[in-house]
Amino acid sequence: QRWKGYAKWPPTNSTRETSLWLTSARRLALSPPALSRKVERTLCFRYDPANPTPALGGPSFNPFNSGARNQRALERRGDVVVFSSPVLRRALVVVGYVRLRLRAASSAR
Repeated sequence: QRWKGYAKWPPTNSTRETSLWLTSARRLALSPPALSRKVERTLCFRYDPANPTPALGGPSFNPFNSGARNQRALERRGDVVVFSSPVLRRALVVVGYVRLRLRAASSAR
């Protein structure tokens, strides 16, 4: 891994915009899922404030719990929603601005 420098930001010479779609099968798709009355279009989970999801890795002042960590145990929790892509066949470099459009609803009062 190395740092890359660019004369212009965001770089324009070798980049292309790619959209990823979240599916009800908890996958990342390169095209929007077909809408059908038979297809579930929402994912639901219940959050319990008495049992919060613990933090593993990431930025932390604790050197024993910082950095990249295996998140598989947390991903199996019923109050965590994960979207995955197929296994990458080659390295993927993400450069530039990342945008997210997400529709969400809550029953919280």
